[in-house]
Amino acid sequence: MKELKIEKIIADDQIEVLKKRFLDIVYSDLECSDFIKSNHLSEKKVSDNLSSFLKYLESREKCENCNDLSTCPLQLQGVRPYLDYDLISNQISLQFRKCQLNYFTDELEHNFIIHDFPKSFLKYRLTDTLNDDYRLVRANVVGYLAKILRGNADKGAFIYGPRQVGKTFIAVTFCKTFIETSHKMVAFISPDYIQYLSNISFQAPDELKKLLKTLTDVDLLVFDDFGNEYLTGYVRDNIVYPLLDGRLKSDKITCFTSCYSPSEIQSIYSLKDRYSPKGKQIRELIVALSKPFELSGLPYQE
Repeated sequence: MKELKIEKIIADDQIEVLKKRFLDIVYSDLECSDFIKSNHLSEKKVSDNLSSFLKYLESREKCENCNDLSTCPLQLQGVRPYLDYDLISNQISLQFRKCQLNYFTDELEHNFIIHDFPKSFLKYRLTDTLNDDYRLVRANVVGYLAKILRGNADKGAFIYGPRQVGKTFIAVTFCKTFIETSHKMVAFISPDYIQYLSNISFQAPDELKKLLKTLTDVDLLVFDDFGNEYLTGYVRDNIVYPLLDGRLKSDKITCFTSCYSPSEIQSIYSLKDRYSPKGKQIRELIVALSKPFELSGLPYQE
């Protein structure tokens, strides 16, 4: 049997209605609107290149919902779309540049000697953490972190509060902006990394000594989820205390995120000894190294 080819016919007036609808979408989009204004594009020019604008919007939407390069939905993975206008050829085209997640691999990763956090956070900058839902509760800490970036603060930040309020998110975006503005080195460590240091302490003491020296000297060190490490007297006295003490003496920027306040950290680091001098000394080092900021409010949503 001969295969029948069925064509869908759209009347001219329907095409015009659809075209107007799509043009409204383009003009109502902030980035597209800015692109049109900055390049002084006429309505006819936009209309003639409507397909490029729509492809851009479609590709951008896919990127905005992507958190991992391994699941990149674009046909050409690891890139991000942008609109380009060539003055010589007078043509509008859809182009691609390396996306932020891929950018981490090439540029940022070189400056992160240790990084233990969701890479999807690196799509954002420090100012992105001040969205409308969180502006009031985050303004103080973000403002202070901005002071550190400008060299107007003499210590780091201790950001504490309940889970899921965005402590790690803020700390990661701070590290990213710190690297971009200063091009200096950063270490971002979690309780798992403290456990790793503890594990190698007897198997490879020379390696532990080397790593502690690196962490002491790095330009910015962030302890994430501080207080939730597997804590023993050895970890406290031979890893955490000398590391904090060394950074204070070296006058290096040190930041913390924690579910616990500095006073609660003192209790935790006292272990079973309620009046342990080491617990008090840990708190004193934290106070000397950082300014405390309590976060509360809505659960964090990226």
